[in-house]
Amino acid sequence: RVHGNSMCKSHSFFTMTLHFLILIMLAAFSKGGLSQVALTQSDAVLKKPGESHKLICAVTGFNVNNYSMQWVRQKPGQGLEWLVYYYSSTDKAYSSTIQGRFTASKDSSNLYLQMNNLKSEDTAVYYCARETPTVAGPPFYFDIWGKG
Repeated sequence: RVHGNSMCKSHSFFTMTLHFLILIMLAAFSKGGLSQVALTQSDAVLKKPGESHKLICAVTGFNVNNYSMQWVRQKPGQGLEWLVYYYSSTDKAYSSTIQGRFTASKDSSNLYLQMNNLKSEDTAVYYCARETPTVAGPPFYFDIWGKG
């Protein structure tokens, strides 16, 4: 009888340990243990009029070359302003407010926004965003955003 009870305790301990390991594995997967889709932007900077700066938006969890990407900004106290649509070096569009001063580019893991001849009216929070793939055409939606 004591031996049987010992076996029962061993089995119970094994089952609890197995359940615990399964829970740990599930937690790892649910918290992005594989690869999490994200856009991580470079830190905020303070620039003077006339200076230049390059924004970097690091991509994880997907290949940036397979998506249309966008840059938008939000000036203090205002709504969002679209700046750049970028799919490839031959498929891109710029807002007239930045045309000729800002240049977008990308590689397999980053989206860039080179900003030249900055003006005081360029003061804003800048966001990179991934466009949701659609076959219907406009309106377009952004499913993944950088934090600005």
